[in-house]
Formats: sequence, structure tokens, C-alpha cells
Amino acid sequence: MLENPTYYVKLPGSDLGESSFLNAVLAETDAGFLLDVNNVYVNSQNHGFDPYLFIDTLPLERVAQVHLAGHTRSEKWLIDTHSQHVSPQVFQLYEHTLSRAGRMLPTLIEWDYDLPSLATLLEEVQNVRRHAHAALGVLATEAA
Repeated sequence: MLENPTYYVKLPGSDLGESSFLNAVLAETDAGFLLDVNNVYVNSQNHGFDPYLFIDTLPLERVAQVHLAGHTRSEKWLIDTHSQHVSPQVFQLYEHTLSRAGRMLPTLIEWDYDLPSLATLLEEVQNVRRHAHAALGVLATEAA
């Protein structure tokens, strides 16, 4: 599996963008794609690109799993902390991703720090289902 990471600095001298890199590796390998939607959003805010256009360039037919997570805002950056609720902006990008994929994708909520109660986690699962339903309608209901 290949996952798109968060990054906080751009490598000097690199002229290959993240999307081009991911597409090239996936085209040359048999790897599945683990699409971390929160990472796309965090990177887009930190590096000034359109996350929707980024999603549109990816081979969504290769996605084996989607990750959603919360992030934390510092003075300068969004940090991929996995310690918060999934933000409304990430859920909107998730809906766009499912809509573009045209199918329900297995989805994992990453919450690694400052763990909430089980009730809160189950509410977050319901949020995922609600957003999937908004993106796909009856397909999401059948997959739930």
C-alpha cells in the first residue's frame, strides 16, 4: 500500500509535484492506494494548492482505503495530529472523493491522541456515514 503523507517542507530542487509522484509510483507498481484525505487537506493549506483539484488528479480506482483524521492548527501550520474530530473541510473533501470515485470506499478514522469516549467515536462514525450518504446516496446506505 502507498499512502500520501503529510509534509511540512518542500525538497529543494524538486520539480515533481506530489500528485505526479503518486501517480508515477502507482503506474509502475502493483500497490494499492491508501488515500489519506486529511493529509491532502493539511498539505493543501500548508502549501497553497487546491485539494479538490489534487483529488481529481488521483487514480481513485486504485484506492483500497480512505483515512480521515483531525488536525491541529499551530501559528504557522496545520499539523496532522490525529487528536481531534474530523473537520468540516475534510468531510467536504471526503464527500468530493467518494463522489468522484463513484463508490463507497472502506474508511478508517484515525484518532491516536487525546482519545475521546467511545460514544464520541461512535458519533464520528455516524458522521462518516452521513457524509458518505450525502456523496453517494443509496450506495452508502447499502454499504453501512
